[in-house]
Amino acid sequence: ELQVSPVNMPAQDKAWYCGRICCEGDSGAINASSVLLEGANGKRVHLDLVHVAQFAVFPGQIVVVRGNNTTGETIIVHEIWSDASLPMPTTPADKMATWNESEAFLGGMPLSMVMASGPFTSSTDLTYKPLEDLLDHVVEQKPDVVILTGPFVDCKHRYLNPESAGSLGGFSNGDPPDSLQVVRHVMRDLIIERLSAGS
Repeated sequence: ELQVSPVNMPAQDKAWYCGRICCEGDSGAINASSVLLEGANGKRVHLDLVHVAQFAVFPGQIVVVRGNNTTGETIIVHEIWSDASLPMPTTPADKMATWNESEAFLGGMPLSMVMASGPFTSSTDLTYKPLEDLLDHVVEQKPDVVILTGPFVDCKHRYLNPESAGSLGGFSNGDPPDSLQVVRHVMRDLIIERLSAGS
């Protein structure tokens, strides 16, 4: 069984530590000399990554490291693990054939899918014309599944800037709209109504 030590506990021998990657300072810029590990107890220690041949970390990432922490302030890391994901599921070929070719599933036709990621507005306005074009394609092709991922509008869109208030296509009150209202508008007025009309 893996025994995990508190990140700030001094140890002469190699030990296991688990925690969240943090960055020294408030700049958010991370480099090999500014990496901290925050343990479950809220304590933070530096990570010395000189002995690790290859690594890629980012603030907020959960990692497990093995190393020495003789002072309780710096862990000299010898090994680092950052991927705790489960193995990707696999489907046997015979089952795939059954699902893709059997009359019992989708009339013997393979599953069709449309996937798209935002933003779904152009840089010149907030009319969602690209999304409307995509929905027209969906209505025409009639896929079995549609997956849309955000952002539905770029948070740095120039018309979301209060300084653009009163400009054509901007917000007249000088305040960006409530994001929940934007999502409701997109989901109800654009996506659901347009797809329902085309079915």
